[in-house]
Amino acid sequence: METLIGVFAARERAEETVKELLDKHVPREVIFPMLELSPSERSSEESKFSGEAWTERPSLILVRTDQQEIARLAADILDRMGISAQWRTSGGTKMASRQVGGIAIVEVHGVITVGAGNMMLRDIVTSLLKEGNKKLLLSLRDVEYVDSAGLGELVKTHTTLERQGGRLKIVNLSQKVQDLFELTGLHKVFDVHENEANAIQSFGSAKLRNAGA
Repeated sequence: METLIGVFAARERAEETVKELLDKHVPREVIFPMLELSPSERSSEESKFSGEAWTERPSLILVRTDQQEIARLAADILDRMGISAQWRTSGGTKMASRQVGGIAIVEVHGVITVGAGNMMLRDIVTSLLKEGNKKLLLSLRDVEYVDSAGLGELVKTHTTLERQGGRLKIVNLSQKVQDLFELTGLHKVFDVHENEANAIQSFGSAKLRNAGA
């Protein structure tokens, strides 16, 4: 199942995007307009209109589908119409993991986008879970761009770990990603830390002498 999150500066722009999604034959039942992600998304990735005034904060559109063709089509529309288009960048993705005191630290470099980026993150998280890792720390210092699929994958990683009794923390946000988190409300959903040592300590059982932060 693919989860995509588009971010829009105004209700009107979001409404235009929903119309284009429907015009391009993205099924209505996979489109979920929202105001922002809230702590309730800790247990559910879907939310309908809350009835609040959209003009008070950025609007979101969440698309969930198990069809790759629909996911790519929707991602193209969401990213082209959304606010993150202004800082879109090309480039590859690199990820590496290491262990510190029972915590799996995944360092992400480049972009988290539909296709290689979000799938690479999904694969490495799946592998770590199969190995018994339930404490995951994502370092996003060198992430230059996150598209709708990337945002969706981060939310999915959070919910997957929680459902399996694990914990996800995020550290070293670049300014662009931090701004995006604040616009979407994800800074309220994720446990975000400024540096690795503090993030490791917050897990409660890791040894700081191994942090190397």
